[in-house]
Amino acid sequence: MVYTVETGDTLFKIAEKIYGDRICWQVIYNANPEVIVLVPGVKLIVPKYCYYRYLFSDLTANNQLQFG
Repeated sequence: MVYTVETGDTLFKIAEKIYGDRICWQVIYNANPEVIVLVPGVKLIVPKYCYYRYLFSDLTANNQLQFG
């Protein structure tokens, strides 16, 4: 999908809007290596899925990884 940057947007805010989770900002960042500054009107490629959710889904309430 393509997202058009609005005034006041940050990668955190865009990730929250699209994926419902700020941790996904890096997915948007990695998909747009040529974009250095977010200016209103700039179009960003936004991947369909946020794989960071799955990488960190094993964190417990104690912020420790579960192994095994």
